[in-house]
Amino acid sequence: MHYQTPTDTFVTAESIRNDEYIYFGGETVYHHEIFVDFHSQLLTSYMSFAGFTEAYNDKIDTLRNRNARQNDQTTTISTGAFTQCTNKPTQQHTSSGLIQRKRRSSVTKMNEKSIQINYIIYETMRMVFMLTDSTKYPIPRTLTDKQVKDTYFRTHNDYFYSLFTAFWTRHKTLSKTCSTNCSKVFLVDGHRKAHRFVCQQENVCDLSTEEMGAVHVGCPETPLRATELGDKRYCRLHQNQQKQPNSNQTKVDINDPNAEMIKLANEARQQEITASKEEHTCNVYRDDIINDKRLSSYGILVTFFNCSVIVGFDECPRSEGMRRVIRHLLRILEYGQLPSACMYDTACMLKLFIKNWYDTPYLKKSERTEFLSKVTFAIDRFHQPNHKQAMCKHEMRADHESHGSTFNDVDSQVAERMFSYLTNFKHSFRAYTYPKSRAFFLILFHLKNCKTTKINPDEQRIGCCVIPKDEQTTNKRNDSSIRTPQNLSHNKNLTQKPILTFISTVDDEQVEMLATEDETISPVRAQLRVLKAEQNKTLNQNNFPLRDTLQLSTNTTGASSIASKSASGK
Repeated sequence: MHYQTPTDTFVTAESIRNDEYIYFGGETVYHHEIFVDFHSQLLTSYMSFAGFTEAYNDKIDTLRNRNARQNDQTTTISTGAFTQCTNKPTQQHTSSGLIQRKRRSSVTKMNEKSIQINYIIYETMRMVFMLTDSTKYPIPRTLTDKQVKDTYFRTHNDYFYSLFTAFWTRHKTLSKTCSTNCSKVFLVDGHRKAHRFVCQQENVCDLSTEEMGAVHVGCPETPLRATELGDKRYCRLHQNQQKQPNSNQTKVDINDPNAEMIKLANEARQQEITASKEEHTCNVYRDDIINDKRLSSYGILVTFFNCSVIVGFDECPRSEGMRRVIRHLLRILEYGQLPSACMYDTACMLKLFIKNWYDTPYLKKSERTEFLSKVTFAIDRFHQPNHKQAMCKHEMRADHESHGSTFNDVDSQVAERMFSYLTNFKHSFRAYTYPKSRAFFLILFHLKNCKTTKINPDEQRIGCCVIPKDEQTTNKRNDSSIRTPQNLSHNKNLTQKPILTFISTVDDEQVEMLATEDETISPVRAQLRVLKAEQNKTLNQNNFPLRDTLQLSTNTTGASSIASKSASGK
């Protein structure tokens, strides 16, 4: 299923499409039906990996006990096509997925962490081959080392997101369910029930949006666990910063190349807080900003089309804030396209902030910001009764005469229904840590969109019909990171645009420690351009040898034959 060269580990579009068994390395081989089963239960029953694993292992115990009564010497278990490579020569595998063991042998059971990472890799690869003409794509060299996995997702998450946004903002011509009213309006809303705990260091900025400079986003990392030493409110990168002064007391080094951007971020943030206290400010927005106390958890900010398709999302620590919403929309416009009408629960304030900030250092003029300045905004009908200001009751109403028929026949409760659906996953979301959490959101939303539009996620290269060629092959952004403070910059020529901790960067000792850890890792390079299908129709397996199971267990002949069979696609 996967291939290795001296420098890369990757899978091919052909193996994802044809292979019966899924093997990305390690000791476990999965039949593709196990992933199909989880996929179905994930979307329809909100299944978690913990619940799926527990149910599967309970099935094994039940069958083991039943068969033990029938045969005193041999236990035959139908596992539903899940096998494990071990050093026991007594284990045999058949094409039917049956496992034969001696009674004293340990019974093969599913491991939650193993199925989780294997499934996430499988679905991301399926999405890449669905949306591009790539014939191969890199995966982590190992699925057991957390540092390697985190490095992989930090490197590739933004490319995955760019494909997601580029495709789903242009899905109309491919959808089997959307009407002519599809993609008429986009709706923005935040959801806080599907949350996890995050580091309380809030003075963290994103430098990736050129028009806005530095934007306060908060630290997305997970705080220390109960078993780890240190302040449990902060992640390991910010253990020495909890006693730093607040943002209003920040001292900026004038020699810092990012000093001016940091200053603008502080000023913009303070202006937004000040504006929220003014009398003319919408009461809904004022309550959200002033009363927000969620310093240790986050939600998600999501944009939908009126046909219920999700076209963009961002993890959102604490309150939404207008600058975070604008950043969210600019990120979508970087890869995709949006209609010229928007519904949002505080569209009144979003419209005013864009009007006041446009063509200033806080929101520089560009093609994207010019588009936002011309968007028709309206408050969605679900939240309209909560607004008390005069503007909210008149021109910001969706049915106001100034909007004509723009918002007619538009279901403004799309977001509320989807968030009601996502609430069922709240316990699952809490189990994820950054950056893997972002990859799971991406997979869930992609599969949900496929189900909504009845687009087959197994179809390959379908995205080539609607995604511009440069969006398929160019990874414009790398995932934001707070792990490399020495590389912080807003230089346009940089390929990495990291999140910046600007009150105090990680100290030199931590940087040296992290650098030492990373020296043992060869970060997987983002695949910006793969060979065209017509130039590489078939791969020579002699040139890209499978990491044969024999290297892991020379005695496990049955498991080796399964892995070899999966590589050949026979």
